[in-house]
Amino acid sequence: MNPSTSEVRAAVVADATPARCADCGAPVTGHYCANCGQETHIETPTVRHFLREFVDQYIALEGKLGRTLRVLLTQPGQLTLDYLEGRRQRYVRPLKLYLTISLLFFGAIGLLPDSMTNPLARIDPKAENQALFEFKQDAQKDADLHGGAADGVATELGKKLTDRVERLAQLPAEEQHRLLRAKLANDAPYAMFFLLPYFALLLKWLYRKQRLRYGAHLLFSIHLHCFAFIVLAAGFLPLPEVVRTRLDWIVLAYLFFALRRVYGLGLKSTLWRLAALYALYVVAITATAVSGILATVLGGEVA
Repeated sequence: MNPSTSEVRAAVVADATPARCADCGAPVTGHYCANCGQETHIETPTVRHFLREFVDQYIALEGKLGRTLRVLLTQPGQLTLDYLEGRRQRYVRPLKLYLTISLLFFGAIGLLPDSMTNPLARIDPKAENQALFEFKQDAQKDADLHGGAADGVATELGKKLTDRVERLAQLPAEEQHRLLRAKLANDAPYAMFFLLPYFALLLKWLYRKQRLRYGAHLLFSIHLHCFAFIVLAAGFLPLPEVVRTRLDWIVLAYLFFALRRVYGLGLKSTLWRLAALYALYVVAITATAVSGILATVLGGEVA
């Protein structure tokens, strides 16, 4: 049975009418919408579809994650430079990259808080003991200073602090270290939300003559910390001690070359800025670690 003239005309009109994106309604002619980027061929997703999409986008060596990691690990600063210059589609977005890597890193720390392969296990017990001793001395001095006011708030606070330090000191050394390291491991992800923008602020101050926006420095900070997490994760492996104790040197060398590539200053200008960054950042990390120790003492971790 031959189609009628009206049916043929309707088919011709339908073919001539441009297809439209199911998401934004814009006319489309290819496999993707030029307006919003959505696929034009829509079908009910299956488990196989989700797995293939995940592998293609993130795991495959030619996918975004593989390409992003190669540039991040082998070309210090290039990932930041590419993003600032507009080459973004080929890489995983900075915040998504940071969240993925930091989640894996801190998740591993949480699973292995007491393992000798844990980077936090390298905290010097002598430093912990010294911090506790100094804290106890300060609390005792405060109590002695206000000894005349038996009902004073400062005296009561000093007594409580001293009591908590005493109870912590009575625990076995291994238990003390376990409590402190567990506290640092739990607080580390939250501390990074302070340290990341802090590091970017240092960059903005040290490179203020470059007149870059704060967002550019924050982008550099995100990429640097992603690299640092990956390198420090090598501390989970049974590497020789001489290698494990030099992981921070690798990060420092990477930072030097990244600064040279992104900010473009000379050797001497980069070196003194590197030294300032290192010193000020170590101060911030130390303050964060000390606050973790104090939180352990003041909090409910010590029964």
